[in-house]
Amino acid sequence: MSASREKKLRRELREAEANSDTVKKVKKTKNKTGRTAAQAQKLRSGIITALVIVLVAAFCLLIFVNSGFLQTHTTAATVGSHKLTPATMDYYYQDSYATIKSNYSSYGYWEYFVDTSKEVTDQTYGEDQTWSDAMIDSALTNAQQIYTLYDAATAEGYTLPEDQQTSLASIPDTIASYAKDSGLHDGDEYMADYYGKGAKVASYVEYVTQQQIASGYASDKLASFTYTDAEMESYYQEHKQDFDTVTYRLFNVSTVDDDTAA
Repeated sequence: MSASREKKLRRELREAEANSDTVKKVKKTKNKTGRTAAQAQKLRSGIITALVIVLVAAFCLLIFVNSGFLQTHTTAATVGSHKLTPATMDYYYQDSYATIKSNYSSYGYWEYFVDTSKEVTDQTYGEDQTWSDAMIDSALTNAQQIYTLYDAATAEGYTLPEDQQTSLASIPDTIASYAKDSGLHDGDEYMADYYGKGAKVASYVEYVTQQQIASGYASDKLASFTYTDAEMESYYQEHKQDFDTVTYRLFNVSTVDDDTAA
């Protein structure tokens, strides 16, 4: 083989080898790029999965909150041995609200003291209280009185008269009719609409039953006491400070002298 042909062959072999290395580098790069793309796809899938989990969890939490579970399975206040759920406290609160409003309205003062276009939680009742705070205090006071009498009645085996028991038994049907007239599905939906989440017919009947037992027991107990006028007068004289009390409120009223105004 001539020197020129041998030289040419070596050059062609070098070029072939070089081309082979380039192909290997290209394949390696492709493989690397392929692995990176797979990792990116996996990362995207992970992000999507995480987002789905978060959305599902948020949705479940929303359903849980709106279900009224917390209102019926947590404690809002404790009165003696009784743990009052938020739903039960709503019954006492709404009744206190209605009573306070009725008392003020009977004298024509309700709209004078309360701006009916705003929530009572945003309106001042005293120096460090809102009207809502005052209603909560009233609700707790009522609850203490009711449960004290109810526990005493239960301990003594007091039972309601038959007519009252019949009246209590009719409450579910009455509420169901209210729900129908209001276009609501059932009594529980009506109660939740009126009192708030967690309010149900069964718990409301229990609430009213305790109220009536406490009231009936107190009436019977009071009627059982006997005393003479002299004994009553003597007791009054010894406890004047407990009876001779008055509840009042002070208001500053600015006046303008006629001469000054002129």
